[in-house]
Amino acid sequence: MKLQEQIQRIKQVMGLQVDESLKLMEGTTNIGGPFKTDLEYGPANHGSRAFGNWQSDNAWDVFAEPGSVVNSYTSGTVLKVRVSNKKSGKVFGTQVTVKGNGKYPDIFYTHLKNVKVKPGDKVSVGKKRVDFSTEDLNRYASYCINDVNLTHDLFNRLAAGFPEAELDLIDMTLRMYTQPVLRVDQTLLRNRLDEIKQEKRTLLRGLMDTLQVGDEEEVRKKLASNPQFAAILTDSEIPVPMKISPTTGKETYALAKNDEGFIALLEHEDPFIQQLCAVRLGTRSTIEESRIERFINIGARNRGRLPIPLKYYGAHTGRWAGADAVNFQNLPSRDKQKAALKRSVLAPEGHVVINCDSSQIEARVLAWLAGQNELVKQFANGEDVYSVFASKIYNRPISKANPVERFVGKTCILGLGYGTGAAKLRHTLKTQPPGADLDEDKCQAIVDLYRQTNDKIPKLWTAANNAVKHLVMWTDELQEFSLGEHDALRVNRLGIRLPNGLYIRYPGLHMNENNKLIYKSRKGEVSLWGGSVVENVVQALARIIVGEQMLVLKERYRPVLTVHDAAVIVVPEGELQEALAFIRQVMSTPPKWAAKYCYWRRRLACLPTQQ
Repeated sequence: MKLQEQIQRIKQVMGLQVDESLKLMEGTTNIGGPFKTDLEYGPANHGSRAFGNWQSDNAWDVFAEPGSVVNSYTSGTVLKVRVSNKKSGKVFGTQVTVKGNGKYPDIFYTHLKNVKVKPGDKVSVGKKRVDFSTEDLNRYASYCINDVNLTHDLFNRLAAGFPEAELDLIDMTLRMYTQPVLRVDQTLLRNRLDEIKQEKRTLLRGLMDTLQVGDEEEVRKKLASNPQFAAILTDSEIPVPMKISPTTGKETYALAKNDEGFIALLEHEDPFIQQLCAVRLGTRSTIEESRIERFINIGARNRGRLPIPLKYYGAHTGRWAGADAVNFQNLPSRDKQKAALKRSVLAPEGHVVINCDSSQIEARVLAWLAGQNELVKQFANGEDVYSVFASKIYNRPISKANPVERFVGKTCILGLGYGTGAAKLRHTLKTQPPGADLDEDKCQAIVDLYRQTNDKIPKLWTAANNAVKHLVMWTDELQEFSLGEHDALRVNRLGIRLPNGLYIRYPGLHMNENNKLIYKSRKGEVSLWGGSVVENVVQALARIIVGEQMLVLKERYRPVLTVHDAAVIVVPEGELQEALAFIRQVMSTPPKWAAKYCYWRRRLACLPTQQ
């Protein structure tokens, strides 16, 4: 779009609504980023000044999405770089003025951070396709060919010895993004977006009344107080996140924007809590709101289709992870309103989506790996293992007719297998629905009961702890050995070898001065013990099982998504029953390396072509 056309479109939206197509992404010279505001706050905040501004009558505003990388929109010279920590109207952060060449005027960029340029620097928008001569295109083509050849050579070196099945999973993961088939229901999402905005207005009015203030800024100032914010959380029956102060060594509120507890509140399943946190931070968008807007924009850019961005081996255990700020691994689904994102994902015309969810796979793998054969047989016989353990806790028969007691049994079966203690168990039982408020002595008795009933599982923790100690002090005299039953895991100097030939590794593994095992993760140093090692290998085994089964399914039907231990498959409507039978058979078959004493069960759910 030409500059004057951009300016006219900007004039049209001044004070009204943001035209999301106006994004400062056309050039090649990165002058800074990301944007701090504009699209976030909307051009209404700029309506009080004339078009252009006090710096230059030729300057103009472009509204870019917060987080955008800001490239120069004109070739020229950087005249001025000015940093302002004070608000002047809504101008804050760093401002950059570029003197344009030829027909382009000066451009004044505002609200920047991490600025890359200084006065006197030359910036350029580079050439576009129509500007290339035949000679330019030939040189560019040669560059591209060389790039492809180098990439291919690097791949051949890196792929040597890499499991072929894993290469197939990488290919499958990439096709979920590059060849999308799922669609997005933009009408549903826009309706939910309107609901959220109404909820926010209602929230603010309620907070103004509660806190006895007159505007949103005063609400934010009040909520900046830790005690007042904590009191509102308590009134809402939300546990207040706490931490140990590094200064005093005493317990204090974990309500700073970088505290893990507060970050968890920002992503809380209750939109009210998200909105409360957003107001505290002074932001205008909740996590849910931002994700919905992102989904709408993705659909708009892809003619209604929904590319699935996933990171292959995004987690330490090999599981897939979300990418491109769209986390398909964590779409809310508990109630109709919160599940708008999940419900907006539609099958292509004439098809249905089958979501085949693993049932209790981690608990099953753990029991199998530990050799806890009594528990394995309960799974194999189709017993309600949650009710069985709950019956031991309460000394009376428990069934699905006792939802709270069965919830306690379920939490124990799924949570105590990695060494959870009484305090954490009590917190989980109290804060997760339907909730059970048990005192710590009772929780300790439950922990002891679990470990006595499933005595092979604590022994596996000990074996895992000893294994990683051997990794710290590995010598030539040590021989590769097995971890757990069935010889599925082998420990050698490289780490813990999995059945697919890959390893669980712990970079920088060492014993610290307190005799604790420490390794360097992507997020910094992390302590390690037998229970956490068992959790790692169990999740890795579960991921291998689902990955291998998806490759079998891929021979007949298209996998379009995987969410932790579930496979999402697209099948033609006319083949639904046949496909269900095939998928059930494939995903109920244990892998060859785990055929003995290994039993799986799957839940199948079909999503319609239309909502």
